[in-house]
Amino acid sequence: RVMSGVYKEEKLKGNGKLYLPKNLKKNDQIPIVIILHSSGGVKSNREVRYAKYLAKNGYASFIVDTYGTRKCNASGSGWKNCISKISTLDFVTDAFMAANMLLLHPNIDNSKMSLFGFSYGGDAAILSLDQDIKNIFSPNINAFNAVVSIYGACNNKFDISRTTGSNFYYIVGSEDISYDKEFCSEIRDQLETAGSKYKEFIIDGAVHGYD
Repeated sequence: RVMSGVYKEEKLKGNGKLYLPKNLKKNDQIPIVIILHSSGGVKSNREVRYAKYLAKNGYASFIVDTYGTRKCNASGSGWKNCISKISTLDFVTDAFMAANMLLLHPNIDNSKMSLFGFSYGGDAAILSLDQDIKNIFSPNINAFNAVVSIYGACNNKFDISRTTGSNFYYIVGSEDISYDKEFCSEIRDQLETAGSKYKEFIIDGAVHGYD
C-alpha cells in the first residue's frame, strides 16, 4: 500500500503543537526536534515536559499527535485500541509530513532537524531511518541529524537495507522490560550495516517510562 501510492493518497489533517524559545528574534535560525509520543499518547509529564525543556535551551520542538490526527482516544486502557489500529508507519508518516511543513517556518534551520520518539514512538523512530520510506514522504529535505529512541523496544523486525545515514541513539533503563541485549545488538548490527552510526545509553536501575 505504501509502494503503490495508495497509502499516501489517504489524506489526513495532522495535529501537533510547536514550541519555540522565548525572545526569539525575527531572523533567528534555530534547530528543531520533532517528538513522537508513546502508546499512551501525548502526556504533560513526558512529551510536553521535554518540549518545554528544549525550548528553554534554545531549541524549537514539535509534538506530533498521531492519535489525535486519527481521532483515537488513548485514555485509560484506550491505548490498546489505538496501537491495534495505528502502526509505527503511521507515526513515521506524520513525522515526515511534519518535517516538510516545519521547514517552511522562517525560524527553523532546515539543516538542524532531529527526531525523538518515546516507547512506541521510539519504535517508529527506528523505522524513520529507512531511506526508501523517506524517499516516499520527504524526498526533498535533508535527513534528520539524529534519531533518538527513548525506551523503545528492540523486538521489532525492520527490513532496512539502506538508512538515511542519520546517527541513531538508544536511551533505555537497565530494568526496562523492553530492553533485550541480544535483540538490541541485532538492531545495532542491521543499522550500522545499512549506513547509520548506533550509540546506546543504559540508565542503571531505570524501568520503562522512567520519566
